[in-house]
Parts: sequence; C-alpha cells; structure tokens
Amino acid sequence: MAESELSWISKSLNAACLRLRGSDLRPEVLSAAYIPDEDRLSCIVEAGCVEDIHRLFGVALLPSVRVVDATVVALRTPRRERP
Repeated sequence: MAESELSWISKSLNAACLRLRGSDLRPEVLSAAYIPDEDRLSCIVEAGCVEDIHRLFGVALLPSVRVVDATVVALRTPRRERP
C-alpha cells in the first residue's frame, strides 16, 4: 500500500467522523497504520459500539465488510455540550 493511499484512507475516515454528527458519541480515528507483513490496515477507532465503526467505514466509502475484528476496550459516555 502506497503512503498516499494510506493518507487518503486516513483523510476519508476523519472526514466521515465529522459527517456523523447525529450520533451521541461520534467516532474518532485515533490511529491508522499499514502492516505490510500481513497486508493489513489497522485502525484504532473510539466509538460507542461496533455498529458505529461499520457505519463510519460506510460513510468513508471503505468496505466495512472487510472489518475483520472490533474489540471493545472500554465504554465511554457521550460528551455533553456545556451551556
């Protein structure tokens, strides 16, 4: 995978995060890295649930079918806006 392709994927995911405004807990991409030995893209995404990750990839026009694993690390409560 070319560096420009990884950059495009990262930008697409970050733009998709901004478009998912309707969620109580908007997903946030914390890291995206290519693992050449496994020919795999590894993303760390903070999200409310696994379905939000699939939705994020759909909005980014990336094939969420290829999301092979999602691990819940910790649950986070939605951010509350201050008055």
